[in-house]
Amino acid sequence: MINRRRSASLSRSTRQPWTHDKFQALLESAPDAMVIANEHGKITLVNAQTERLFGYRRHELLGQSVEMLIPERYQGQHLHYRKEYGQSPRLRPMGAGRELDVPFIEKPFTHKAIERRIRQLLEPSS
Repeated sequence: MINRRRSASLSRSTRQPWTHDKFQALLESAPDAMVIANEHGKITLVNAQTERLFGYRRHELLGQSVEMLIPERYQGQHLHYRKEYGQSPRLRPMGAGRELDVPFIEKPFTHKAIERRIRQLLEPSS
C-alpha cells in the first residue's frame, strides 16, 4: 500500500512538468500570436509570434496588464469588458455583439488592426 501511494504521488509530480513542457511547445509552435492573461488581466504567457506581431520582447510583456496593448482611449472600456467576461467566460470573438473595431498597439506605439479571440483556459487541479 505504501509503495502504491508513493508511486501514484511520483506519477502526479512527474506528469505536471511534462504537461507544462508540452503546453509551452504547443504555444510556441502556434502560427498565430497568443497572449495569455490571468483573471486579473496580467499577461502570464506569450509566444514568439506575439513578439513578432507587436514588436515587444517577451520580458516587456510578462506581468503587464493586457491593456498595454490597447490604445489608451479604449482601455477603460476594455477593463469593463474583461471583468464582464470573467463573470461569464466562453469562446467568442472579442467584441462580439458590439460595435467595436479596437486596434492594438504595436511597438513603437503605432496602431494595428488584428483579429482577436478570447477563451478561458482552465488549469488542471492538483
